[in-house]
Amino acid sequence: MTTKSTEEYSLEFRRDVADEAYFRTTDGYENLAKRRGIPNELVWQWVEEFHPKGPQPNDVIHCWAGTFPGDTYAFYDYLGNDDGEDSAMLADMGETGEFDYDLFYAEFFDEPIAIAAALADATFSTHSAEEAALAQAVELGIEHVNAVICYGDPSLVVPEGIVFRGLHYLGVYPDKPE
Repeated sequence: MTTKSTEEYSLEFRRDVADEAYFRTTDGYENLAKRRGIPNELVWQWVEEFHPKGPQPNDVIHCWAGTFPGDTYAFYDYLGNDDGEDSAMLADMGETGEFDYDLFYAEFFDEPIAIAAALADATFSTHSAEEAALAQAVELGIEHVNAVICYGDPSLVVPEGIVFRGLHYLGVYPDKPE
């Protein structure tokens, strides 16, 4: 699917952004889009255009962290219980269905812990992805959390600027070990 805004950019620029996203960015496609002054969706679209096989599951990792306003049961209920019911969190993103639990990590802590400790327990495959997520959390002023989520589906597009019941989207990061 091509958007009108894609036509505003040269082939060379699109390829350069796609190559940077696919091969070199360590701080997430969203941050790359911000640096380049383009909509996030275009980065994903151009990666697909120039690297059609694109990132495979778990080559990237989406990350959320924050303070969820409920208990353990409410947290996992919000995510979905792999029971055929749609995930309320995905619904908050405008999606339907469930998370693919083979690509999913979530942890709820009974007491808030330091963001660095929560992310250290998460399922990052690379240190650079963990560091980038931590840097984004620090930039957002997040010091302590009671929940963290990581999801390795490269096709998921998360709306920007939404806090999901206390969970801040930290971004999506390349997470494929070299």
